[in-house]
Amino acid sequence: MFNNHSLKQRIARAFVFLALVLSGFFSLVSYISVEVIEAQVFDARLEKMAAKLIEQHGKGKDFDTPADVRFLVNEAIPNELRDVPPDTYQLMLNQREIQAIVRIEAGDRYAIVQEMSDF
Repeated sequence: MFNNHSLKQRIARAFVFLALVLSGFFSLVSYISVEVIEAQVFDARLEKMAAKLIEQHGKGKDFDTPADVRFLVNEAIPNELRDVPPDTYQLMLNQREIQAIVRIEAGDRYAIVQEMSDF
């Protein structure tokens, strides 16, 4: 009887399978790493900015925000963020992906919104 699967073919298939498994694993690890790092960097930046902007607003001081960040107070907050509890959100707003932090301090509701479409 003739064996259609020679040792050479089985070794070649094993190496191809191993290469596929390893490349899939490293792709998954890379994707997860980028997502985690991105979330930590953006969240930390937005959290620091939120604390600073809310403090300056409370003191009545002028403040500047980067071009891609909007600081909204009370009625200026979009409807999608008005009724949500204070937290960090990622959602689509006016056909744009945004990341928003909602805070309530001293009876005022604040939203710091950053457009993520550039990233």
